[in-house]
Amino acid sequence: MAVKNSVLAAAVSVVVLSLAGCSSGGGADGEKKDEGERAEQTGQADLASRPAEEIRDTAVKAMKSAKSFTAEGTITPADEILTMKVSVSDAQCTGSAETGDSGGFQMRGKDGAYYMKPDNAFVEGKLAAFLPEAARQAKGKWLKFKGDNQFGLCDKNTMVDSLMQTPGSNGSGLRKGKPAKLDGTPVIPVTSEDKKSGSTVTFYIADDEAKPYILKREVEAKDGDKPGTVTFSDFGKAVKAETPPKDQTVDVGGLGR
Repeated sequence: MAVKNSVLAAAVSVVVLSLAGCSSGGGADGEKKDEGERAEQTGQADLASRPAEEIRDTAVKAMKSAKSFTAEGTITPADEILTMKVSVSDAQCTGSAETGDSGGFQMRGKDGAYYMKPDNAFVEGKLAAFLPEAARQAKGKWLKFKGDNQFGLCDKNTMVDSLMQTPGSNGSGLRKGKPAKLDGTPVIPVTSEDKKSGSTVTFYIADDEAKPYILKREVEAKDGDKPGTVTFSDFGKAVKAETPPKDQTVDVGGLGR
């Protein structure tokens, strides 16, 4: 949706930008994009024996290839804690997000359209501050808009790219931990450190050649606090999003032009 001051950029930027910056880092997908494919071509079978960057890239590819998954947990944009639970597939999404005192919203995506239903606190705060016209129409309504590349929480590939970002340039500083278990499942920890802040982000990747999914993403501050943890589950489970009734929907495509 090419709209100046769009409802997403204005009101949901806290969500999208937090996803893009919650690991204080640069891009994760693209620095060594072909490594997983090269490993497959050479017949390398032992995931745990591969370099950290290659394990990470293999996991990214697996997540994007998964028919669906559910992401649940917290991320930490500036001065706020965002709690979310979102189920996404290639075609649909459904879930919710809360930002504490700033309120929250429900979200759905289906057939190329995306819907957000903010609660009163979100309407009166963030939405009213950035897009008053939408806020005046939003109470008790679903806001409808287009543009899956803008609503990162409701687009599978965008979510994966955002949550897999790591500190440092071109994914530098990734290190592989010793094989471990996460709730009984063998995993390979892959960690990256932000040398400036001392914080780390660790991805717990299933030690499974067929399904090397990311099972957990954990941010740890220098003082040992863990302000952001997201778990991934329900891989392949059907995601069913219902289109909100028209009389409960406000199409914001024309706002802010």
